[in-house]
Amino acid sequence: MKKNRETTIDELAIMIQKGFEESDKRMKEGFKESDKRMNDGFKESDKQTDNKIEALASMVQKGFDGMDKKFDKKFEVVHEELKKINKTLVALEKGQEDLKLRQDNVPYRFELKEQGDVITDHDKRIRFLERKVLLAN
Repeated sequence: MKKNRETTIDELAIMIQKGFEESDKRMKEGFKESDKRMNDGFKESDKQTDNKIEALASMVQKGFDGMDKKFDKKFEVVHEELKKINKTLVALEKGQEDLKLRQDNVPYRFELKEQGDVITDHDKRIRFLERKVLLAN
């Protein structure tokens, strides 16, 4: 049988110190392993995130490219319609110029005069036609 002996405070302090050192050693090893696993996980997660960002960027770019093509087609249609409108406006302007020239050649109502059987005033013209119809009957 072994005799129990009393542990001194110094021995107790040494035992506690060794326990803390051993505990610190195990914790550091455990944390190293956890840190490694976490860092590896973060690296993998970062790769996946980068891949997702790249895929999303690619999808957005394709969407914009598709919209560019659609807008280009629409702008072509609008451009052609504007060309037609421009041609129509040019024709209207020419027609307006022709009307102004004709208007300039037409005498005003007070300038109209009767010359022989040619009646140019509307009131006179109507009276002239009424007389002819009465004579024909």
